[in-house]
Amino acid sequence: MQPSYQVKPQYPFNAQRRNLKGKVELEFMVGSDGRVKASSIKVLAAEPALIFEQAARRAVQNWRFPIKYQQQRSVSFITRQLIEFNLHEQ
Repeated sequence: MQPSYQVKPQYPFNAQRRNLKGKVELEFMVGSDGRVKASSIKVLAAEPALIFEQAARRAVQNWRFPIKYQQQRSVSFITRQLIEFNLHEQ
């Protein structure tokens, strides 16, 4: 599911200075209110490791998703997102 409100991650200064690009795959829970549960954010993969994870987590915790309904009740759900970092696309 795609977010209805999305904050772009801030490019880490050291990565920017070194002209690095990368990606981070995250898994997290979206509450029944459409907000990301910050404590549920897990890094599934990161390339290169230990460079972009923190920026990706900070951005995603501010995202909002459309509310998902089952049997006319809003429900929480787990989703995955791939966040790519590329200086030339910022």
